[in-house]
Amino acid sequence: MQKYKITMDNLDGTFEVVWEKKSTEETMTEEFYKVIKGQQKVRKADPTIKWRIIRVFDELGHQIRQES
Repeated sequence: MQKYKITMDNLDGTFEVVWEKKSTEETMTEEFYKVIKGQQKVRKADPTIKWRIIRVFDELGHQIRQES
């Protein structure tokens, strides 16, 4: 297990941490897809809202996934 962090980009270029936990890669992947699905629902309700890039970082701070 290692520590993962899932973030969403803000309009000002900063990152908002939406999930951070020490977990298995499988659990992190499930949370990553939950965040994506949540953003899809928000955009479906209001298409004028811009898509926020979702990123996953490992415990060393390396970006390992991105949905844009």
